[in-house]
Amino acid sequence: MQAGPRAFVRAGGETDLGFDAVEPDFLQLKVTSGHAAIDLRSLERGHTVEVDTPHLAATIDQPGYYRVDVDQEATTFISRRGGSASVVPAGGEALDLGANDEVIVKGADNPEVERYTAPNLDPWDRWNYTRTDHLTNPKSARYVPQEVYGADDLDRYGRWRDEPEYGPVWVPTAVPAAWTPYSSGRWSDLYWTFEQMISYASRGTTLVPGDVIGSGTVGTGCFLELNGSKITDNQWLRPGDQVVMSVARLGT
Repeated sequence: MQAGPRAFVRAGGETDLGFDAVEPDFLQLKVTSGHAAIDLRSLERGHTVEVDTPHLAATIDQPGYYRVDVDQEATTFISRRGGSASVVPAGGEALDLGANDEVIVKGADNPEVERYTAPNLDPWDRWNYTRTDHLTNPKSARYVPQEVYGADDLDRYGRWRDEPEYGPVWVPTAVPAAWTPYSSGRWSDLYWTFEQMISYASRGTTLVPGDVIGSGTVGTGCFLELNGSKITDNQWLRPGDQVVMSVARLGT
């Protein structure tokens, strides 16, 4: 799961991982079995991640790579790559972990706490490192703000080129050779603001962080709008037609 523009949570096979809280500045995870990685290449000031297991609670407020392994007997928590965390064993006192530290908490009623230097990366850790490197360093990162999600998908499905009158634009590549643009528009062409759409959608339901609201299309992005406005000569989709929608430039 992508928890931020440069933050990822991953679980291994047969891992019991839950999300107890998802707030703009707070993420609370619960791991009751298996192993999970929290790879935070960046973490905004004032944001925290909490990891709870049957044996401990760990609070993270610094970027880093964190690994948690849980079984019936113990929890192992590791901090790497400049990370730091405050770990509280069940019924115990907090201890601070720095970069490259490992703590093992055995038992829940009268926990035993052992502290070591973190072991070498295992194959799953190395896979996580490589996967996050790929997601956080796409070629498209030079064209979109750092906080934009999914820039790696732009690399996968298209390419960038410079237009003299516009600047860098993204062009899809996974389209038929004979395709031609049908219409174009800008966010400024929206009939309703995002505030108005959110207000309208919340009349019939309670919106929570993570909900997705379909905003519709901009300007002349709908066949019905195009045909009704006489911009086109009542053209409709036919069997075999393919429609591709793309964003030329991402902004704020």
